Amino acid sequence: MKKSIQGGLQTLGHHKKSLPHLPLVSVITVVYNGEKFLEKAINSVLNQTYNNIEYLIIDGGSTDSTLEIIKKYNKEIDYWVSEPDKGIYDAMNKGINLSSGEIVGILNSDDVYQLNALELSVNGIINFRADYSYGSVYRIDDFDKVVGAFHPLSKDKFGVTLQRSLYPHASLFVTRQVYFSKVGLFNTNYRIAADLDFMIRIHKRGCFGVDMSEYIASFRTGGVSVAAETCLESRNIAIAHGRCKFICKFKYIQNHILRILLVSFVPRSTFIVLHKLLNKLKLLNSKFEFYS
Repeated sequence: MKKSIQGGLQTLGHHKKSLPHLPLVSVITVVYNGEKFLEKAINSVLNQTYNNIEYLIIDGGSTDSTLEIIKKYNKEIDYWVSEPDKGIYDAMNKGINLSSGEIVGILNSDDVYQLNALELSVNGIINFRADYSYGSVYRIDDFDKVVGAFHPLSKDKFGVTLQRSLYPHASLFVTRQVYFSKVGLFNTNYRIAADLDFMIRIHKRGCFGVDMSEYIASFRTGGVSVAAETCLESRNIAIAHGRCKFICKFKYIQNHILRILLVSFVPRSTFIVLHKLLNKLKLLNSKFEFYS
């Protein structure tokens, strides 16, 4: 087994803490072979307008140049560790347990924060005495071009829709109490959609969240196979939280099987045009909110 390697300011004896009117915010990035976009994620954290950040990177034992990128920022990252883990949510839980901030945010290695993301989110949590904050996120391609957007569900739809995320995960900032006394950590029985399960539990436990009504981050989407797996696991999570099995299976067919049929039988050139058109419509809707 690959040995554990660690570094960062904390290994040099430098530890941060909350200050009056400036709570410590822990940001956790989990990564495995993320050399393509990791540096952009790191810089989006280090360049924040908020001035009291504990930055943790949990690497799953990458075999590409990920570790070299992390070491490049050894004196700016508060703590990093590279060792095998049991998946992305195991790594997230590890980061949360290692964190010491009053507020915790999780940023995937291929996503980026808006420049004032932490400042907005902290102010929202403090001003509204909230358990968590959330907002909208841009969808971007590999070249950082905005191709769409993802908005939180309105609260009147929380009890109806359990097969898509209630809030864009990259926009979510959660108080320490939520993780350690009110809701708990991520359920590692779920491999790719445990964030959906976590958000449903937040809602069920009556935690109070504030919608910042701002774009907090940008995220990159996966391919058809990733979407298919996410769709299936989301269906299982919805059933586990009491949704009707028949409705969940119907939604799965609607959201996944139809997509596969399109990919299989529509010419690739036509599918690409339709996909781009759909993304443009989603982006237009995100700007003018024509429909919910």
